Formats: sequence, C-alpha cells, structure tokens
Amino acid sequence: MTDLDQWRLYLEKIIYPDHKLMPQHRGWIRFTLKFCVKSLLSRCPGREERFLAPVLAYLRRSEQLDDQVALQLLDAAADLPLELCTRPQLNALLRAAEVLSGRESLTVQAAAMLLLDHVHTSMPRQKRPP
Repeated sequence: MTDLDQWRLYLEKIIYPDHKLMPQHRGWIRFTLKFCVKSLLSRCPGREERFLAPVLAYLRRSEQLDDQVALQLLDAAADLPLELCTRPQLNALLRAAEVLSGRESLTVQAAAMLLLDHVHTSMPRQKRPP
C-alpha cells in the first residue's frame, strides 16, 4: 500500500465515517477534514498536487454529496493554500462552488461563497482561472 493509497483510505473514513456512529460524532470527524488536508499538504513538499487530487475528486462529484459532506469539503477547500493548486484544480474548485451554491441549504450556499471569496482574494489577478 502506497502513501497515496493510505491517504485515500483515511480521507474516505473522514468524509464518510462509520454509519454506526451518532450523527454528531460523524460531524466531529468530518470537521477534522480541513486540518488533516492542510497538515498533509504542509508535510509533502513537491507532492501536493498528488495528495490534493483525491480531495478534489469528491468535489468533482458535488451533485452526489449530501449537505453535511458538501459543507465540510467546501470548508476544507476554502482553507487550501491555493498557490499549490494547478489551473485544472482551481477550475474544479470553482465549478464545485458554482454547483453547490445552488443547494437549498443556506449553510452550503454560504460555504460555497466563502470558497469563491477565498479564490478571489488569494490569487493574483494574472493567475485566476478564466
């Protein structure tokens, strides 16, 4: 098992904790997502794109996410150091924010707007996706 396989396994367990746990406990586990992602990215210089890809894979399927999962993924994405993202990854973040901003949940809508604001304020104008 590679380090990337291990990351995918833990990522799945964080995003979709055991169904036998109480909803509040699942929420607490999901809440750790942004801290785990940020910590991992800070400890893998030169390999950030590789470890970021599995996180973004969940956001690429944003239509399939329930509101709690969408909220935690958006929250984690809004805390990413965007200078580590490639242009396709930035486009994926923006597309996910666009899709998820159409949800009925105001919390998810707000998280999508925070992600858009993060991209807008963090990226120099010349590096912003078209």
